[in-house]
Amino acid sequence: MPTESKARRPHKSGSVRPMGRQWEGRFYPEKGPRVERLLGVRKEVDPVNGITETEAFSKLVKIMGTYEAPKTKSKVTFSEVVPRFKTHKEAKNREDTTMAAIDVAIRLHLEPEFGPRHMDEIDSEDIEVWMVKELKKYSRKSVKNWRSVANSLWDFAVKKKMASVNVVAQTEAPYVPRAEKIDVMTWADIVAVRAAYPDTPMGWLNSLATLLACRCGLRESEVIALKWSEVMWDTGWLRVIEGHVRGKTKLPKGKKGRITPMPGIVKDALLAHFKTTSFNRPDDLVLAHPVDGSELNASALNERFKEAVVQAGIRPTELRRYKKRNGDYEMRDYVALSFHDCRHAWASWCLSNGQAPANVQKWGGWEDAKTMAIYDHFIPSGFEVDQLNAAVERESAARV
Repeated sequence: MPTESKARRPHKSGSVRPMGRQWEGRFYPEKGPRVERLLGVRKEVDPVNGITETEAFSKLVKIMGTYEAPKTKSKVTFSEVVPRFKTHKEAKNREDTTMAAIDVAIRLHLEPEFGPRHMDEIDSEDIEVWMVKELKKYSRKSVKNWRSVANSLWDFAVKKKMASVNVVAQTEAPYVPRAEKIDVMTWADIVAVRAAYPDTPMGWLNSLATLLACRCGLRESEVIALKWSEVMWDTGWLRVIEGHVRGKTKLPKGKKGRITPMPGIVKDALLAHFKTTSFNRPDDLVLAHPVDGSELNASALNERFKEAVVQAGIRPTELRRYKKRNGDYEMRDYVALSFHDCRHAWASWCLSNGQAPANVQKWGGWEDAKTMAIYDHFIPSGFEVDQLNAAVERESAARV
């Protein structure tokens, strides 16, 4: 077994080197190109689960002993894999939004770089060079997403024997720091925005949509798809079982329905709307278009929300250049706050008023508990502040 200081030196054509947070092993088989393998997290990065350089080299030796080079080198190009990969994703019934994101990643970012090249002629260094170029022009989050598409494509190609190895898996995704700061609307902000909508049937619908999102936690798509049959008047809950996205009504995000509490202020507003709208049958939409009862347009809903925020003056604005439908441009006020921020207002309101994070996660339809981490500082910590104030009073009494 080599010592720590000699672990990086070639040994039977093999070597180990640090690659970001992990150890990477490289060796040259009797036939074929260099082989690269990620061996595990470095000990200095993760003292509990990480491995030393010697342990990494030991793993590499085992891999070298069992490695079998591909019998034939794939002559399939990247562009030839793409249509089969897309068909595979469509067969798995992926969402339209997911397919659109895959198309953008491949058509605009991956295919221009790798299109005519054979899959087995592309190695991990090529992927890393591509990521560096993309990071100079785009955000880390975007490049991370495109790398994820590339990883899925290479994984598919390996399974279908159109590539020998997934070279994307041998690279590390760009680090994207977790978003810590969120813009939370107060109740005064919500009241001001609702009052800023015009006094019209459409203005009232947008005001009610804002209230549903800010005090029931409904997503934009769920607000649009909500039906009267899902309003549980007797128990004070709302059933959220559908979402309307890009002209299609389907299961909400997360692929399953849920129920969420309906505070009295929401119940009263819904009841007033129920008594005045022409569309109040069980299968009618709660926020039905006032003319034909159809679904509201999500983009228009968000745009009218932003206009109300600007009109209410609750956030700073800046002038930006916008392209109109006729191709002309105009200068308009821009505000960062969007309709989705209404969910932030709801989650922070629930937690700051003592609701358990597990309940808020269930009501809001978040699958991953890590999503709730951005709201940690809204969770009250019990009686710690009272205890510290009592300590200050004791110290003051002692000095007297």
